[in-house]
Amino acid sequence: VGCPIITTDKQEIPIFFKDQVNCLIANTPEEIVSAANRLIQDLELCKRLGNAARETALQSFSMLRFTEQWSNLFLSTYEANR
Repeated sequence: VGCPIITTDKQEIPIFFKDQVNCLIANTPEEIVSAANRLIQDLELCKRLGNAARETALQSFSMLRFTEQWSNLFLSTYEANR
């Protein structure tokens, strides 16, 4: 089971997280309170967003993905400077 996320739409967050799909977007203190209240009142939404956020984290931030990207970066840098 995952943890539902309330986040902003700033920086690169929208690349990974989409409102109502795997998180709730809130950009002001009032919106954060409203989003938290929605999650408290709607357990199905809470579960769905939590599970979707977990899947996003596993797919986008896994150690395997990180090491593959890191290795590709080193390889491309090496090849560009040969």
